[in-house]
Amino acid sequence: MEIRAKLAQAEPDLLERRLDLVVSFYKISSLHQGKVKREYLQRALQILLELQRAGKLPPANAGWIAAIQQELAKGVISDQ
Repeated sequence: MEIRAKLAQAEPDLLERRLDLVVSFYKISSLHQGKVKREYLQRALQILLELQRAGKLPPANAGWIAAIQQELAKGVISDQ
């Protein structure tokens, strides 16, 4: 029983860390161009989609998926 309680407490921390990772990838992407920028955005999007599929993406963060998809779709990011 104690293990389940500890796992339940750890899950929100893990969620917060994954969201922090998304923010970090997004910030790092702004420092780069071309292929590197796209890779960081794709990594951030992948994490968000995994959280969404698992039903763990907070509603307040759901807009991040569309924002990153829109940025990737702009075509402004060219391979370098």
